[in-house]
Amino acid sequence: MLLSDVDECSLMKGGGCEHECLNAFGSYRCQCRRGYRLAHDQRSCERVLEGCQVGNGGCQHDCHDQPDGGVVCSCRSGYQLEPDRKSCVESLNALALSRERVTCVSHRNDCHQLCMDFVSGEVQCRCLPGYQLDINDLHTCNDANECSKDNGGCAQICENTIGSFQCSCNTGYLLIYDQKTCEDINECVNNNAGCDHTCLNTPGSYQCMCEEGHTLAGDKHSCHDVNECMDNNGNCSQLCKNENGKRRCECFGGYVIAPDGRTCIAAMDSIRASSSNKCDAGQFGINCQFSCADCRNGARCNRRKSGCECLAGFTGMICDEKCPTGLWGIGCNSICACDGQTCDPITGDCLCPAGV
Repeated sequence: MLLSDVDECSLMKGGGCEHECLNAFGSYRCQCRRGYRLAHDQRSCERVLEGCQVGNGGCQHDCHDQPDGGVVCSCRSGYQLEPDRKSCVESLNALALSRERVTCVSHRNDCHQLCMDFVSGEVQCRCLPGYQLDINDLHTCNDANECSKDNGGCAQICENTIGSFQCSCNTGYLLIYDQKTCEDINECVNNNAGCDHTCLNTPGSYQCMCEEGHTLAGDKHSCHDVNECMDNNGNCSQLCKNENGKRRCECFGGYVIAPDGRTCIAAMDSIRASSSNKCDAGQFGINCQFSCADCRNGARCNRRKSGCECLAGFTGMICDEKCPTGLWGIGCNSICACDGQTCDPITGDCLCPAGV
């Protein structure tokens, strides 16, 4: 016996995985995006602190995350990296300059470092990283707005802070490990985003959609059945019966439904017109419009699959009609013995008039 694999990721709408669902033969498993790891329930994803987020990556000054998962350390101006690639020491040129020519005083009013060059006699104000010197008074250190240039390198939102800046993302996006790039969140993975039928992921958001015969409710998540019979009687020539997600046309007694599924024609005319036609296997009816799946009220197809075998109390091509008044039983062949009163179409028990 040949077995075929079932794709749980498709049938179960993502398998309940928060990020990604990977189908395997006979099973499936969840997988998280970079910077996350699988939680104990094997479906949810939790952020993993790594690289520069843990102890500044071991760097004394500045730490830079790398695409391969490692870190690279660098030093601020006037310093150079030690052989351990993490520690910083004042560079020889800056050290010599500070010892031989320059002396500085820290935090002098609005200046971070006020320095004097003994050779030239020039006095300069120096600012810490993240600040810039006021070009008018050359003495005040003002916050530098890193977001004003190339949005600070942020993919979406750059927020300037005193002496620094930080990136963030619009709703529906997630800031990834480099702290600058934004990645779309697939809301449909988590419980189909609450959509009744179909969830369509879109950049930064999602959209719920309904199957044919249904309409999206005001909450933009629920799907309600559309009563097609309310619109021009569902295009039915006589009776229209609404069903979940669709409608079905029916006819008055003495008429049958035409092949178009909408028009009703006289039963005798239909019999004469189709007496020479034979239905394909498994189909039956005046116009071969029915199959065994159309049998109603507990009825089943006969052995030749050429019609429905109705239970007691029902009649019609697909057993969707009750026995006429005064008749009961299988095939409605029994007459009620109730002295002119009606009887139960299934059991034949007499029914008393209302109020008796």
